[in-house]
Amino acid sequence: MLTALRDSGMTAFVTLHHFTLPRWFAARGGWLAPDATGVFARYCRHVSAELGTLMPFVCTINEPQMVALHGYLEGYHPPGVTNVMKWKRVGGVLLEAHRAAVAAVRDQAGSRVGLAVQLPLLAPVDAETPAFLDIRHEIVDRYLEDPGGDWLGVQYYRKQWVDPAAPALFAPPPAGTALTQMGWAVHPDGLREMLHRAAEPGCRST
Repeated sequence: MLTALRDSGMTAFVTLHHFTLPRWFAARGGWLAPDATGVFARYCRHVSAELGTLMPFVCTINEPQMVALHGYLEGYHPPGVTNVMKWKRVGGVLLEAHRAAVAAVRDQAGSRVGLAVQLPLLAPVDAETPAFLDIRHEIVDRYLEDPGGDWLGVQYYRKQWVDPAAPALFAPPPAGTALTQMGWAVHPDGLREMLHRAAEPGCRST
């Protein structure tokens, strides 16, 4: 596939991790396993050695915040955990895994390597309390501080209202909000806002 893209004059973007895990990796603890970062880096080195120049662009992990949020706090993605401490811990592990993957890819290939993040526009249900700011840090800010790599991909889908008192942290959209078929709030201006946020000083977006 990558050869066909190259021969057709198209630029390939290869994503090394997109939500799913091998069963053997999940069975031994997934992202909470003590050596998860090292195992992921080994996989990235192997892929890069095999594919090399066929990968002009490489994304290490797609939407790491959502891997952590959906799987370890909201619990509707595997492994179905609803634990605040594990959610925060996995978020940190995924950032470490991304940085390890950047180094691994650079060792083996000349690819431009980066990270794709989902940046929802987060708003508090009441006021910007310390609890709200902590949640925003875990979902947005920590992934923009200095993620490393050559580029940062921004994906935007919706605006979300944060309620620190809610079990899964989010409140439903206010009555009268335009919704998609998935029940997500339609707020196109949020894309502009989150692009500006991603481009603030300290974020190495290109």
